[in-house]
Amino acid sequence: MTSLDKIDLDILRRLQSDGRGTNEAIGLQVNLSQSAVSKRVQALEKQNYILAYRAVLNAEKLGLGLTVMTFVSLKTQRKADLEAFEQAVAAGLPNILECMRVSGEWDFLLKVAVADQREYGILLDRISALEQVEHTQSIQVLAVRSAGTLPI
Repeated sequence: MTSLDKIDLDILRRLQSDGRGTNEAIGLQVNLSQSAVSKRVQALEKQNYILAYRAVLNAEKLGLGLTVMTFVSLKTQRKADLEAFEQAVAAGLPNILECMRVSGEWDFLLKVAVADQREYGILLDRISALEQVEHTQSIQVLAVRSAGTLPI
């Protein structure tokens, strides 16, 4: 982060809280012209400080009212098995929003959004059937209070 100045960090904070903020609006907030903000944002994108722009969707309105965090332990922690599991998740398991490799007792943490318990049961059966999987544990999310932002 040493190559970022105070204005770059301010631009990143503003984009993190509102990815649709226009260069003009951001420029007014950070005291730069629209073109200067545009050049800085392009440079931040090129340097991979900004990875993507997304809309945060309302899962419940889309019929995905159940969020479950699923811990997965593999039979081995060989690199080939870890990669095979990640590829299987990416290639053919629906409704998995995030697949995180974690340390500790578990190998992966999956964030899943489904319509209901029945649909989750079907997905969990598919996860458990993967040859690399030893066992799983699920935790149902009751409420989400904040999406959070990176503390920059």
